[in-house]
Amino acid sequence: MKEAYDDFDANHQKHLDYYKNFIGDVKFNTLVGNRKKGKEKFNKKYTFYYSILCVILIIIGILFGYFLLVDFIGLSIPYFISITVITGFFTYLRVHKIQKP
Repeated sequence: MKEAYDDFDANHQKHLDYYKNFIGDVKFNTLVGNRKKGKEKFNKKYTFYYSILCVILIIIGILFGYFLLVDFIGLSIPYFISITVITGFFTYLRVHKIQKP
């Protein structure tokens, strides 16, 4: 049993060395390079769409908050505007702190 295990271990190490030497230099570097290029393409392509989506979601949130707070609870409009601005400002700070630590 021990001989079989040693044989398997030596064989396994031989395969690992083979992959490390042959694939490691060529393939790994190109994979990392392709991944970085893909990220840059994704960022350029979808940033515009995400910004439009965020604007639409913000408008929907303001309308929903207006109907909820002003119509149902009976809050006056200046209070609603101040609450919206304050929460939007803190959300903006939090999102940018997460994106750029």
